[in-house]
Amino acid sequence: MPVGGQKGNNNAARGSEWRDAVRKCIVQGKSLDKLAQTLVDKALDGDMVALKEIGDRLDGKPKQQVDLNVTEIEPKGPDADILNQRLGNALANRSGFIGTPDTVR
Repeated sequence: MPVGGQKGNNNAARGSEWRDAVRKCIVQGKSLDKLAQTLVDKALDGDMVALKEIGDRLDGKPKQQVDLNVTEIEPKGPDADILNQRLGNALANRSGFIGTPDTVR
């Protein structure tokens, strides 16, 4: 697929025009400093969206945590032994345990 979407889709071009206009405005003056100060002022006034944005910019966005509970999976079929071994290895590696999956630590 071409960059920006399907052939004939001009949405990406419109977005780049807006982005370029904003970038030009910011570069030409002290707009970036004003925007940053506005963001800080809003955060200090209790605006949680502004506070979150500052936190994301300074500390980075938190990684998404995914809890995986695999207790009743038992592959069946001609490749079941291989799948069981791979599943055991994946679970052992995920928990930081290195060794054979049937080893108790």
